[in-house]
Amino acid sequence: MWCPESRRVVEEVCKRIGEGVDGFREAANIVRGPVGGRATCIEDSGRELMKRGDLEECVEALESIDPEELRGDEFALELLFSMLFTYYRRLRVEDKMEALLEAYEKYLRDTPIYLHARAMWIEKSSIAPFEDRLLLAIGYELKAIELDPHYIGAQHKLADLVVQALEEGWAIGDCPRLEHRCVPRSLVARCKEYLRSMAYELGYPRAYYTLARYNIIEGNYAKAIELLSQAIRLEPANTKDYSFRLAEYYNTLLLARSLQRIERSIAGLNREIEEHYREMANRMAEKIESYESRLLSFISIFTAIITIVFTFAFTVSSSQLSFTEALYLEVIMILSVTVLVVTLLSKLESMRYGSGSGRVPMQASRPQTIPGLNKERVAPGRGLEPPTTGLTARRST
Repeated sequence: MWCPESRRVVEEVCKRIGEGVDGFREAANIVRGPVGGRATCIEDSGRELMKRGDLEECVEALESIDPEELRGDEFALELLFSMLFTYYRRLRVEDKMEALLEAYEKYLRDTPIYLHARAMWIEKSSIAPFEDRLLLAIGYELKAIELDPHYIGAQHKLADLVVQALEEGWAIGDCPRLEHRCVPRSLVARCKEYLRSMAYELGYPRAYYTLARYNIIEGNYAKAIELLSQAIRLEPANTKDYSFRLAEYYNTLLLARSLQRIERSIAGLNREIEEHYREMANRMAEKIESYESRLLSFISIFTAIITIVFTFAFTVSSSQLSFTEALYLEVIMILSVTVLVVTLLSKLESMRYGSGSGRVPMQASRPQTIPGLNKERVAPGRGLEPPTTGLTARRST
C-alpha cells in the first residue's frame, strides 16, 4: 500500500454506494491532498478496491455515477476514473478501458492520472505497430512523471515499458533521447533506480518482477530467480487478478531457470571442446615432430650418399686401386654410414618417448572425453563401473 488513506477511502466509497455522487464526494475527501503524492494516492485506491470481497457491487455503484455531476471537482473525477480504469485494466477488459478514456478525456486530458491510463491502454491496443506504441506510451509516462515526480504508478510503468523495449532487442546507447531501437543509458539507470526504491523500500511485488526481467536481460539469472521468488511471496492473494499475476511471475521464473541451465550446459560444453582441442593439438604436434625426424633422416642419408659418391669419384681418380676394388670400398662405406644414421635415429626416437623424457602419450595420461558426451573410455587397468544417472538401478540378486 503506497498511501495509508487509500484503504479508508475505498471502505467509505463502498459503504456509501447507495448515496450516489454526494457519498462519493465525502469519501474522496479522505485522500484529497498531496499525501504520498496525489496521483499515487488516487491510484492506490484503485489497487485497494481490487481486494474487496464486494468488488462487483462497488464497481456497479461507481459506474452509476455520472462524471458530469462531478464537473469542477477534478480530484473526485480522477478518483472515480482511476478506480474504474484499474478494475478493467487488471481484468484485461480493453474495450471498457477505451470507453473510459473517451468518456473522461474532456475532464482529465492533461492530468497525470489520465496520461498514465492512456499509456497503459496504448501498450495493449493495436492502433499501431508495437515499436511505435512503445515510444508513444513511454512519452505519456514521462509527461505524467514530469507533472507529478512522486507518481509511483507512472514510474513503474515507465520502467516496464523500457524493459519491454530491451526484451525486443533495442540497444542501450548514448542517444540523446529515446528513439527507435535505442534507449538512452540514462533512462535505463533512472528506471532501475525507480524499481529498487519501490521494491526494497515499499515492498511492491510488481517492482521485484520488473527488476528481475532487467537482470535476465543482463544475464544475472541467479539474481532474477531471487527477485521473482520475492515477488511471488509478496503478491497479495486476495486480489481479483491474483492468478494472472502469479502466472506471469512463474512463467518468468521458469524462463530464468531454463536460461541458467542452458548457460551452465554451454559452459560445460565449452570446457569439453577446449580439452578435446588440446588433445588434438598435442597429437598433431607429435605427428609433426615425427615427420620432421623422418625428413631429417632422409636428408641425412641423401647427404651421406652424395658425399660418398663424390668421395668414390675422387678416390678412383687419385688412387692406384682398380675400379672393382674401389667399388667394393664404396659399398662398404655406404653400408657403414647407413647403419650409423639408422642407429642414431633409433636412439633419438627412444630418448623422445622414453621414461626419462617426461612426455607421456595422450592415451595413457587420462581417459579420453568426447565433446557433447559425458562418457569416458575405460583407462588401462581400470574396472568397469555402472553409469551414474538420476535414477537408482535395480540390481539382480
